[in-house]
Amino acid sequence: GFSRSFAISGNSRYVVFNNISSYPNLYLHDLVAGTNSVLRWAATKPAITADGSLVACVTLDWPPRLLLLNTTNGSEVGITNNIQFNTPLLSPDGRLLVFSQKMYSDFVAFRADGSLVFFSAYRFPLFARDLWFGTNLVVSRSVFGTNPTSPAWTAALARNGRTVVFHSAANDLVTGDYNDRLDVFAFNLGGGDSDGDGLDD
Repeated sequence: GFSRSFAISGNSRYVVFNNISSYPNLYLHDLVAGTNSVLRWAATKPAITADGSLVACVTLDWPPRLLLLNTTNGSEVGITNNIQFNTPLLSPDGRLLVFSQKMYSDFVAFRADGSLVFFSAYRFPLFARDLWFGTNLVVSRSVFGTNPTSPAWTAALARNGRTVVFHSAANDLVTGDYNDRLDVFAFNLGGGDSDGDGLDD
């Protein structure tokens, strides 16, 4: 059938894809076993962890919801509801979920200094959610700690899950940006893990 969106796990075993030839269900294909299974009805824009145990997706019901699906036990967790989402990103270890959403209000996140920020402007801000601790970090924040002047688009997440790059025409994400063009920005989500406890230093 016709597939609009898809993703493959880092271990090259699982492909998650959206088949819209009959109804837009989300399927999980096991390349080793050669099997297909319905992961969720009416969902699209998947992202998958390296081992294939977690899938992030956006529902096609109203209002759209950003979900995290556990492919092992079949459970799902709602992350947030909104009008429109871009395709989410998952770090290979399943700790970080990066997403942007069209929004007016009703969402709280943290600035890099730990302070809270409430989003109320009509924007596509970019967030990183720590799924281990349940906290949201603002990635596309202005130098003033507020909504940027333009949305964030086309994000990519480093393999170690510690750096997000994205492009935006905002002129207040860094100082001295006067070119009025789409620029590429990099945001460091955390430091190293020197003691090997699975948490940032």
